Amino acid sequence: MAEDIISLIFRLEQKAENIKRTVGALDTEKKVLTARIEEREKEIQLYKQKITDLENKNRILHVTGGLSSSASGSETFKAKKVLDEMVQEIDRCVALLNR
Repeated sequence: MAEDIISLIFRLEQKAENIKRTVGALDTEKKVLTARIEEREKEIQLYKQKITDLENKNRILHVTGGLSSSASGSETFKAKKVLDEMVQEIDRCVALLNR
């Protein structure tokens, strides 16, 4: 009977050690994955900024193309409309900064 209890305790200790090792491995893996997630989030922010920059460059190219001497009347109108929208957006930003 005492031998059964000792054997049971030994097996429980082995299982506890296995669980500790597994928890340690999972904790290490969690740290690695968390670092990867943070890295990817930084990359996403960089790409979002690049997209915004490219959209702004594209917008500027369309405006400058519409203002060139070879632009048609409708292109000039579109360019002026975009410029008006940009000025309004700048005015909103200035108003927010003045608050």
